[in-house]
Amino acid sequence: IAGKGGRLDLGWLNAAALHCSAREQIADDAERALDEIKKYRYLQQILEEKRGTSFDAVISKCTRYGVFVDLPDLAVGGMVHVSKLSDAYLRWNDFDETLEGGGRTWSVGQRLKVCVEKVDFDRRLVDFVPAPSRGGSLAKRGGFRTVKQEGRKEKKNAAGRSRGHGRGSRR
Repeated sequence: IAGKGGRLDLGWLNAAALHCSAREQIADDAERALDEIKKYRYLQQILEEKRGTSFDAVISKCTRYGVFVDLPDLAVGGMVHVSKLSDAYLRWNDFDETLEGGGRTWSVGQRLKVCVEKVDFDRRLVDFVPAPSRGGSLAKRGGFRTVKQEGRKEKKNAAGRSRGHGRGSRR
């Protein structure tokens, strides 16, 4: 750099540039970490206040044990465990990478409403559950009814799902 003070050493300029870049990266990382902490605290506050706030979510990955969802509005992700998706037995489809059962299919890109179930600050994890339908929970919709299916009587809940069968992603 030519000017009134003369030239600066090229080695010093390179070292200063590297130092500034490293400091900027540290500042960016700290900002992202703080944003993440604020998001988890917000979700924890919703959980503690039992507000029942639901969020729009998009399934980003399906696995045998549940679906991973992203909340675009908060730019945060978490998981909905397979046991929370349905009372029916769910089957993992390797070919399509979907979960199927209870007359529903969960696949990547599908939208659903979720509520916060658990926030783990230490591990930076959030667990979600599907938001209750407009009719409310099963208990609020009137409990269980008996229907005949395939020549035998089977207990069904108000949503028409079998009761008492194991949940999971076994084939």
